[in-house]
Amino acid sequence: MANKRSNGSSVKKLDERLKALENMVDKTIENKCVDKKSHPNGVYTNISTSGYTSLAFFEQPGHQGPDSDERIANNVTLMSQHWRGNITVPGPGVTTEAGNQVRVLIVEAIDFTSITDLQLVDVLEYGNYAVDGNLVFTSPYKRRGAENLRYRVCYDKLFRVNTTTKQYGTINYRRSYGSKTNPGKVLEFAGTTQTYPTNHRMVMLAISDSGSLNHPGIVWNCRSIYKDA
Repeated sequence: MANKRSNGSSVKKLDERLKALENMVDKTIENKCVDKKSHPNGVYTNISTSGYTSLAFFEQPGHQGPDSDERIANNVTLMSQHWRGNITVPGPGVTTEAGNQVRVLIVEAIDFTSITDLQLVDVLEYGNYAVDGNLVFTSPYKRRGAENLRYRVCYDKLFRVNTTTKQYGTINYRRSYGSKTNPGKVLEFAGTTQTYPTNHRMVMLAISDSGSLNHPGIVWNCRSIYKDA
């Protein structure tokens, strides 16, 4: 009995020491952040019936190197991402449309290549306004098949904006990665000069029912918090 109690006590002390070591190491690795925005000058981008697609994921401005905005090696641990943005319609007299519907999605691509990114028709069963009309705003997601890529929809919201009572809509979505016991997602880079990871790809998709020349607009930014060690 004494040996069992002694062994149990030793294991408990070892667990406590390991936990203390983990906490110490975690505190020494500072959080870094990188921002990505839809337009370098914060200008609204039009959303028409043709749709809108923009890569909305982690982009490191500095590749591997010794500077503060550069990573140490070919991987980092992504902790969280926070998207903020606005949807707006042109003011009265600027557009002939009294109001618009705008559907916005943030989608994570599971299968992708450097030249093939998700489009609305890859995610929505009815994703082509020219063919499906207003069904694009209520469309279910496309089931996986041989013709489409795997994906995960993280955010999906329908905005109704008009020129009088509701000229703006707000995008606000935050995502944390990993779990409490294993926080973060390791992002891998193909080489020292690469600024985009090979295993993490997010895309911002949007579409409206606007047929006028002055369409609803979108502007957004994404802040990524990560650890580099």
